Amino acid sequence: MARQYNNGMARQHNNDMARQHNNGMAWQHSDGMARQHNNDIVRQHNNGMAQQHNNGMARQHNNSMALQYINGITQQHNNGIKRQRNNSMRDSETAVP
Repeated sequence: MARQYNNGMARQHNNDMARQHNNGMAWQHSDGMARQHNNDIVRQHNNGMAQQHNNGMARQHNNSMALQYINGITQQHNNGIKRQRNNSMRDSETAVP
């Protein structure tokens, strides 16, 4: 379900691959800062507060589906649609466990 674990290092794990393919472009890097590159949306910073900045949007709201809840565990719920819709680019599909 592409949960997003923001522990001490704020790494982002997507179904044991820790990398999200956006139609062959825009990888999701799970390194020390856990940056998610989404082409035109630039990058998502998961720092100490585990906020997801989408180029002036802050806390990605994805068209009333696939909301990202930023709480203690910071899970990324994809509301049964299993796909993260990024406006102004193609869909990035998350693998279904």
